[in-house]
Amino acid sequence: MFVRLLLILFVLWYTSIASAKDLIRLPNVMGSSDPLAYQFELTAIRAALEATVADFGEYEVSHHPRFMPRARLLKELASGNLINVAPAPTRTEWENQVTPIYFPLRKGTLGFRIFLVHKNSKALFSKIDSIASLKKLSAGQDYSWSSGIRMRSLGFQIYSDTSVKRFYDMLNHARYDYYPKAIYEARRDAKKIALSHPNIIVEETKMLLLFQPLYIFVSPHEERLTKRMRTGIWRIHHNGIFDKIFANFHDVKQMKRDVDKRQIFTTISPQDLFKHPAFADPNLWFYGWPGSTDPHL
Repeated sequence: MFVRLLLILFVLWYTSIASAKDLIRLPNVMGSSDPLAYQFELTAIRAALEATVADFGEYEVSHHPRFMPRARLLKELASGNLINVAPAPTRTEWENQVTPIYFPLRKGTLGFRIFLVHKNSKALFSKIDSIASLKKLSAGQDYSWSSGIRMRSLGFQIYSDTSVKRFYDMLNHARYDYYPKAIYEARRDAKKIALSHPNIIVEETKMLLLFQPLYIFVSPHEERLTKRMRTGIWRIHHNGIFDKIFANFHDVKQMKRDVDKRQIFTTISPQDLFKHPAFADPNLWFYGWPGSTDPHL
């Protein structure tokens, strides 16, 4: 009887383990300025999870029903109750309060900033020959954005507004000088607003390089999930799947052309680059990042 009871308990325990799933609770991005751009991050996260099924078992992904501002998102991620995984541009408080997976999802290109400008400002930008002269112009950035925080800390003049649409409206009327956009989004966004904001064009000669890697962050209460995400993202990097995903979501040839033809003003310092050994691996970063190689895509 006792042996039979033990056997039943073992079967129940084994069944529960076999049927257990890792529950990944992601943020809702539908209230963000560009929810479609999030599909790249989601695809990479799912690929990393799929690559670790043999090691960690099945998984289930859900999204919180409501959009959260960055401050609220950090709070919820730290608790792990509503959100336990979130891709986000790094900030000091994020690295201190939740667990970063030190792998740059966008290959550093979130910090490759080319400019949307008013069509009459070509002559103005032809005279910009240094970071010091660029800092004299006003850049459209929300004070709460990671890029805005970074640029303000570096001494750039910031024009802030209440929404992305307002940034476009004001630039269309030349109320500020330039709107720095990630190299993978600037041309797409300019095309998208061409009819509604006909005075906005892509500036073709300058680029600002910010230290703005985008990581996967995991709740500090999720050690197993942290291990799974770290294992998975590095696995799809080494087997080439990550590069294929990156190429599917980015116009790599156009991005490289945009790097090659521009005068680059870099704000990245040696202090930024020593934080983690990943920064020494040129294959993780896009062409144009300090020390990087041509994209092997």
